[in-house]
Amino acid sequence: MCYNIQNLEEVIFLKTYTDDEIQKLNEEYNKLIDKYQNLSWADFAEKINSMNHPDKIEFQSMMITEIIGRFYSGYWFYNEKLSASDKEFRKIILDTIKTFPKYRYYYWSVYYFFADDKKNLEKTLDKFFAKNNTSFEENPVNEDEFSQRFLDIFKNAYPKFWENMAAH
Repeated sequence: MCYNIQNLEEVIFLKTYTDDEIQKLNEEYNKLIDKYQNLSWADFAEKINSMNHPDKIEFQSMMITEIIGRFYSGYWFYNEKLSASDKEFRKIILDTIKTFPKYRYYYWSVYYFFADDKKNLEKTLDKFFAKNNTSFEENPVNEDEFSQRFLDIFKNAYPKFWENMAAH
C-alpha cells in the first residue's frame, strides 16, 4: 500500500517549513508508509494518530489530505485494500481532525463539511480566508491547487455554498 503525496507543499502545515524540512517530513512519512504498508487505512490512521512524534500533526495532515483526495477522486493503487467504506473514511477523517488545534481552519472546514455542520463550516471558512487573505493576494492559488483544496472536497456542498465562497 502506498500513501505518498505527490505535492507535499500543497498540504496546509501547522507552521512554515523550508524546502529541506518538507523533504525530511516527506521522507519520514514515507518510512511510516513502508513500515505499515500492509495495514488497512483504518489501522494506518490508528498508528499515525497514536504516535508520539514532534511532527505527528503534520503526518496526520498528510494522511488526511491523501485520504480525502483518494476518497473524492476514486483513485486507488491496484494492490490497495479497498475494504474501507465511505462511513469508515468519514470516521477516520473526523476522528483525526478532531485532535487538531481549532486554528487549523482549513482542516476544521473539512471536518464540519463531513459532519454536516453548515453553520460552523461557513464560520470556519470565513476565518480561513481572513487569515490567508494576504498570502492569497501575494501568492494566488492556481487552478489545480484550488481544485484539490476546495472543488474536490466541497463539490457536493449545500445550496448557496459556492455563492458564499465567491464572496471571498
